[in-house]
Parts: sequence; C-alpha cells; structure tokens
Amino acid sequence: MTTRSMKLSCNKTYDEILDIVRETPMVSEDSAGWAKFRELSEKIWPRKWSADDKSLLAEDGYVKAHKTPNVVNARAYNAAKTVAAKAAILKFAFSRINAWPSSHNDDHSAAERALKTGRNPHSVDLNPKKGSIKTSIIKLMNEMEPGPLKDEVLSSLLTGLKNSGEGYA
Repeated sequence: MTTRSMKLSCNKTYDEILDIVRETPMVSEDSAGWAKFRELSEKIWPRKWSADDKSLLAEDGYVKAHKTPNVVNARAYNAAKTVAAKAAILKFAFSRINAWPSSHNDDHSAAERALKTGRNPHSVDLNPKKGSIKTSIIKLMNEMEPGPLKDEVLSSLLTGLKNSGEGYA
C-alpha cells in the first residue's frame, strides 16, 4: 500500500509528497529540525482552517495544535527507513486526524513537557494528551491497509514516542 491509497486527501499528489521526502530525508534533532518538519507537513496541507474549525487567527486565540506532538512525528519520520513510510508520516502530521485548532495551547504544551521529562510538577492531567495521541495513531492505522508499510509507520511512530521522553515510553 502506498500513501496514494490512504483515505487522507491533501493538496499534493503522491509524487509531490515523495519529492518533498527525497529532498529532505531527515530533519535535525533540534528545534530547527522540528520547525523544518512542521514546515514540510504544512506544505502538504496548505488548507485554510474553516469557520467550522474555528478560525486560527492569532487574535482569536487559536493555534494549530497536534494530537501526536510535532517532535514525536519528526522523530518518527527520521526513524522510518523507506520513502513511502516517511511520506505517510509527513502526510499524517498535519492531517485532520492529527491537527486541530485549539485555544488551550498552554495546557497542551504543559502536558507535552511533563511527558518529555517524566515529571509533572504542576499536576497536569496527562490523560487527555495521552488519549489524543492514542486516538490519532489508531485513526491513522484505520486509514491504512494491512501490510509492511502500515507496520513500518506504526513502528516508526512508536520509536518517535519512545525517543521523545520518559513519559512517552
């Protein structure tokens, strides 16, 4: 199966996504690399967030939030061995399955910091964040047909989680 047959439709063709992956087969393991990965995933999904999604204009207080955090997706992208798996992860990262407009970015960030460090000094409820990560990955797996690509994408996402901090492991 290729990402071409995934139900997630975006504004790029499968070949255009593969070209993006071939141009950037890895991102650096630092804030510049995470920003680069976000830029690449947004390039695939240049959609405007509709009124149904709540306008993401800064003055409205909304941000583009990830269920599975961007850093986890970037690490999964780096862990993937094939161009097809990298393309699937890149496509997933900013899809409607994984990204949504949120006005609670501080809460999401606090949960991500607690998961990264394995410490939760502010007693942030981690269950919503853990649940949203699990749900987004399950939805992605439901979009993919059984086979080696699906297995590699799941393995890469789990590696991305494991390598992103104590609380994710």
